[in-house]
Amino acid sequence: MPEKTEERKNILLKLWSEIEAEGPSDWWKDDAQKPKKGSKLSD
Repeated sequence: MPEKTEERKNILLKLWSEIEAEGPSDWWKDDAQKPKKGSKLSD
């Protein structure tokens, strides 16, 4: 069902662009800010 796949893809891409436009995304794009293995998420 390629037409359904294309429809779903377009819905997801639209939603993704809305999420990116809503606010900063540096926190999840920057690898340096990801918790290291075995580290705590909060102090």
